[in-house]
Amino acid sequence: MMYTNIIQVRNFPHVGKESFIQLYKSMVQNHLEFSNSVWSPCKIGVIEALEKVQKRATKMVPSCNRLSYSNRLRYLNIPTLRYRRYGGDNPHNMIETYKTLHGIYNATVSPCLPHCQFFATRRNTFKLVKHYCRYDIRKYSFTERAINFWNGLPLCVVNSVCLS
Repeated sequence: MMYTNIIQVRNFPHVGKESFIQLYKSMVQNHLEFSNSVWSPCKIGVIEALEKVQKRATKMVPSCNRLSYSNRLRYLNIPTLRYRRYGGDNPHNMIETYKTLHGIYNATVSPCLPHCQFFATRRNTFKLVKHYCRYDIRKYSFTERAINFWNGLPLCVVNSVCLS
C-alpha cells in the first residue's frame, strides 16, 4: 500500500515544493504513521526502513533532490518520522492513560494499569507500577511506554478534572 502511494507521487515528475508537501502528507505520511501509539517501532532496522521511504520521497522534488536528507527536510519543512513519532506518541499516550485511570473507558476492554501502593511518591499520587520486562516485545508496548511518561507528570496534570 505504501509503495503504490509513492508511485502515485512519482507520477508528478515536475512537482513543486507546496504540491509535494500536500501530496506527501495526504498519500504517504499517514501510512507511515498509522497506529504509532500502539505500534511504535523499536528496532533500528524497522525505524530505518520507515525513514528510507521518506528519504526516497523527498528526493522526488526536483529543486532539492541534490541536497542531503537533513537539508531536504529543512527545505520542505518536514520533520523526521522519529521526531513525529516521539512528539505525537507522548501526548496521545497520556490522554489514553488518563482516560483509562479515570474510568472513561470500559474497564473490561481497557488495559490494566496497577497503581503504586507507596504513598511517599515525589511527583504524583497516581503513580503506576513499572514492571520488569525480560523481553523487548513487552518493554516497548503501549502500557510500558505510557507508564514511563505518566509517572513523570506533575500532580496538577494527573489530578486534572478535564482533558483540555
